[in-house]
Amino acid sequence: MPINNEYISVKEISNKYSTLSTKQIRNRIKKLKDVNDSTLIICGKKGRGGDYLIHYSLLQYLVKRERKEKKNTGHLIRKNRNFSEIFFLTNTWDFFGCVNINNDIDYNELTKFFEPYNIFYVIHRKKEKNHIHFAIKNHKCKSDLKQEISSIFHKKKISIDEIFLTNFISDLKKKSLEYLLRRGEHSKKRDLIDWGCFY
Repeated sequence: MPINNEYISVKEISNKYSTLSTKQIRNRIKKLKDVNDSTLIICGKKGRGGDYLIHYSLLQYLVKRERKEKKNTGHLIRKNRNFSEIFFLTNTWDFFGCVNINNDIDYNELTKFFEPYNIFYVIHRKKEKNHIHFAIKNHKCKSDLKQEISSIFHKKKISIDEIFLTNFISDLKKKSLEYLLRRGEHSKKRDLIDWGCFY
């Protein structure tokens, strides 16, 4: 597991992505260290008595990536799914929520409503309609955040049910992820459509 909410070690990356050796990871880190400001997100050193610690935002560049989408600003908005899971597990979250859409809306369109937020999301499909679960970092009070999210859908004339929003329980993080991604006892369910993160 990651050392803290922001960094992960070379050994932990290698354990997570068994196709990469620690040497391969270190070589990729060296290349990244040549990029401007990379010292702000890479710390430590190679060799005895030290190890590289990698900020989770760089992890996508060290492992094989899927095709990604970009905002107009050029910032990555959708990570590959492995990265998204690590992003969820290594961050602290304020609320857990769900929005049920009354219209049949494409899941790519649905995720766009949440681009302004720092979230991990999972989309399921039930009765020919998509709905979205999300963990979100936001320091607003619960009622203000619910109203804000609701108004985003309202402005686009998208009908939704009342937004479910509750305080995030960190002790249930791993179990929540397994449930949302339909793993273990939930693996037979076929309603999982997409998952990812915005930050």
